[in-house]
Amino acid sequence: MAARAHCVVVVGLVYKSTRRPTPPRTASLSPTYSAFPSKKIGGAENNTMVAASESVTEFLRNDELRHISPLKMLKMFGDTLRVVSVHSSSKQGFVFIMPRAASQWASGKYPSATHSIFVALPNDADTELIAASASAVLRESADQPFVIITIEPKLIDALQNANDARLPLRYQLALLTLTPTERHATQVQRDIIENNSTSNRARSVCYDHIPNDSQTLLDAHHVYSASELQTMFADGSARCWLRYAGDAPVAIALTFANSTTLHEIGSLYVRADARRAGHAEALVRAAMHDLEKRALKIRYVVDAANAASIALATRCGLQEALRSEHWLSN
Repeated sequence: MAARAHCVVVVGLVYKSTRRPTPPRTASLSPTYSAFPSKKIGGAENNTMVAASESVTEFLRNDELRHISPLKMLKMFGDTLRVVSVHSSSKQGFVFIMPRAASQWASGKYPSATHSIFVALPNDADTELIAASASAVLRESADQPFVIITIEPKLIDALQNANDARLPLRYQLALLTLTPTERHATQVQRDIIENNSTSNRARSVCYDHIPNDSQTLLDAHHVYSASELQTMFADGSARCWLRYAGDAPVAIALTFANSTTLHEIGSLYVRADARRAGHAEALVRAAMHDLEKRALKIRYVVDAANAASIALATRCGLQEALRSEHWLSN
């Protein structure tokens, strides 16, 4: 028997919830590292240890936005990550190593890399901890090419100065995280209503699953694989937003958990023949309103070179909070 659906109209939007079987569980926020028991690697002088999941998640959640990229990777790819603890005499951080092939987006961007590497360090990381992190990155990547994603310019400097045949690193791009300004909240509900009433027959529709209507747009955007999408939607908190002009979907956005309290607005894509008509902005405003109603923090992610998307986010009351740079080894 087909699954039964019901619709609720909220603030000029349509929300569709379909009762579906619970998807199989995949990566969780606190993955098990049983394959990597806590032990020293290569002697005490290396000052690194394979990390236990409890200490990793506690560390990351203490400064959630700063460490949101590693948190997202744990959520999406937890069963593929290897996590190594790094120490100075007074500070601690973590290096995350995952196969580049685990991510569809990374595979398209960095096909020459064997590993994707993320580093989580405290805001007051000292020189000793930076050096230990750089050493761990080079050692744990085992002479294979890698892409490193980091918010730490000093870590890149330390790597560039190391003696390794894969260096120097080459800058590839930066992704910006934008978060709400204090003034945006009073405007968002009125803006949503206006945005949904001025477009000719256009409407924003929210789903708690991936509807068939979305597949063409997802395929065109080509960021997340089917298995990655399944992981995103497994806990029931993710949403797929479609913008319809008449009966046809012309734009899409996804919101999904990077952590238990912070959700990303991502995979924003508008069909080429429907651009410059306000569809992307309507979806972003609707998604922000929905996340706020659910008491979830908002993270909008955009390429630093995408001036149009940054301008859209600014109009929606978002501002830059974090810059994450991608560097590729030789």
